[in-house]
Amino acid sequence: MIKIVSLICVLTLFGCASTHNNEIQEVDCIGIYLLGIFPYEQKVKLKIVQKRIDRFGHITYKAGANLGVHFMGRGLIKESEIQIVECK
Repeated sequence: MIKIVSLICVLTLFGCASTHNNEIQEVDCIGIYLLGIFPYEQKVKLKIVQKRIDRFGHITYKAGANLGVHFMGRGLIKESEIQIVECK
């Protein structure tokens, strides 16, 4: 009985891990990102180089090399935090 339960657990975990796929698209866009909080807000233009869509449909963007703006970690920006201005 324990072997059957452990086999079911392994197959379930394997199934969950195999459905994890991120769709990554290379894009060439310009976006506006808002830095700071009111009343010290500043709008910054960013060059967007990647668009990522995870398995839940959440969209994140990755900024390219921008002077003066560096993002912590992997540098991913949520869709709600950036305003896309122009895409080529």
